[in-house]
Amino acid sequence: MTAILAINTIIEWLEGSEGINRLERVLWIDAKGKKVVVFALFNPKALPEWKEIAEIEKAFADGAAIKRISDPYTALALPDSAILQKHRERRDRAWDIIKDLVVDEPGIYKSEGRGNLLHHISGQFGVQAKTVYKYLRKYWAGGKTKNALLPAYDRCGAPGKERKATEGKKRGRPPKLSRIS
Repeated sequence: MTAILAINTIIEWLEGSEGINRLERVLWIDAKGKKVVVFALFNPKALPEWKEIAEIEKAFADGAAIKRISDPYTALALPDSAILQKHRERRDRAWDIIKDLVVDEPGIYKSEGRGNLLHHISGQFGVQAKTVYKYLRKYWAGGKTKNALLPAYDRCGAPGKERKATEGKKRGRPPKLSRIS
């Protein structure tokens, strides 16, 4: 029954302990068909997790999980001509940082040794290790595609909500001089 799982399959775990469904993406399947690496979507601190394929198949059979047809990241399949130049530059910079890490499958999914790899890369590119983790998480959540590293400005702010100025108080971050005194 391992044919039901493929790389980038979205597994929806029904009614978790928090009362909400959890989504996981399959990142890697071993050649023997015994183990799988999954990544929790919409969790900003998620890291790859190893699971037994038999455990996932049992959850499918019991109705505790389903294979999701729709992918929340399908909008990432854009041609380069449809992406702003500055966004492509940010994506390409992030890709340059992680491209050597993501080809090391399944090594990058193992917690032991991953920290050293990330610290080496962060020193090499002059970024913090948490930035490298952020890029890896975006890459994994977005289906292991380069466009997953595009900035997500469309999801920032509160679209459709009107901002109203309040009486006597300036909006935005206070100036540094007012914080000193």
